[in-house]
Amino acid sequence: YREIQIFIRICKKLKIESIGYMHSRFSKYRVSLKYDCFDKYIVWTNYFKKKLIEINSNYKNKVLVSNFRNFKKIRYRRPNKDLKLLFFSDSRMDYKSVISYLNQLKKKKIKVFVKLKTNQTENNVFLNYVNNSNFIKIDEKNVAIAVHKYNPQFFVATNSNVLLEASLYNCFPVLLKTNNDYSFDLIKDKISFQYSGKSDFYDFLRKLMNKRHLIDNIYNKVWKSNNDFRNIKNFLN
Repeated sequence: YREIQIFIRICKKLKIESIGYMHSRFSKYRVSLKYDCFDKYIVWTNYFKKKLIEINSNYKNKVLVSNFRNFKKIRYRRPNKDLKLLFFSDSRMDYKSVISYLNQLKKKKIKVFVKLKTNQTENNVFLNYVNNSNFIKIDEKNVAIAVHKYNPQFFVATNSNVLLEASLYNCFPVLLKTNNDYSFDLIKDKISFQYSGKSDFYDFLRKLMNKRHLIDNIYNKVWKSNNDFRNIKNFLN
């Protein structure tokens, strides 16, 4: 990235020994963040600044907010008929619980697209379940391409970081509650909708569709930022 190259040049000129910058979301489970810290740290938005300081208060006066990844909200036209859901398989996923949730969508007026992880071997029970269901397994590796092609209204997962990106694609982020609590902070921060019911997942989704303003609320909270790149020298001094 152009900005990162500039950061490096400025750091060398000012003899700053270490600088960190975001490449994924912050979590209390990233233990390395709790101990010691970089001289400076660059994050995407104010939301991530807050999350980093929650993990390590020593970063309080060492964080620069700069959207150097140029995240922007992408809008697609929505279908007027059947609902569409894009499910993301996760690492260390509770397959039994996920199957019980997805079973609630069978024989409903909803298209379920399943994106398996390409860097892991899927649980055979879950893989067979997907193959033998009326769900649609997709091969697109790029999320933006998948959204453009299938035009879902919902991102659904158990602990995937993609839930944090859902509002960028004008989709509802839905976290299926399982025994993996890695992403429960998304519920606590009110930037994802939790489903843990036993019988009517479809009704839950239908009701969400009447609250599309909540997607804008999440986007504004997580991704909207007025910070720019012009004060970088003052920050690094």
